[in-house]
Amino acid sequence: MHLIYKSNVINTKGAFQTTSQNKSSFNRKRLLIMSLITIIATFCFMFGAIINVFAAEGTGEVQFPQEDRIIIHVQSGDTLWSIAKLHRSETIDIRDFIYKIKDENGLKSSNLSIGQTIMIPKIAK
Repeated sequence: MHLIYKSNVINTKGAFQTTSQNKSSFNRKRLLIMSLITIIATFCFMFGAIINVFAAEGTGEVQFPQEDRIIIHVQSGDTLWSIAKLHRSETIDIRDFIYKIKDENGLKSSNLSIGQTIMIPKIAK
């Protein structure tokens, strides 16, 4: 008759390998998730920028760069008509030029206040 004895020894080498593999697997998953988030965020940013370009293109409005504007500080007696008359070219109708000034400055009426700052597009005379 043979007796079989069972040992109470724990295989720590195998347990360590399993934990190491779990950490490695977790790190790979985390890296994959972070990469996907970065790619999606980049795609959304680029898509938004492209949509913004096309949205501005379709309006038909001419946007003047900041350096192509004259900044006017309204003084006593100034009106949109008098300011537009001084700064428009002869080829542009003064009413159209006043409309551009109002549109660029977000003005709903032609009323100006003393000390108010408005931007006028520079136009070659």
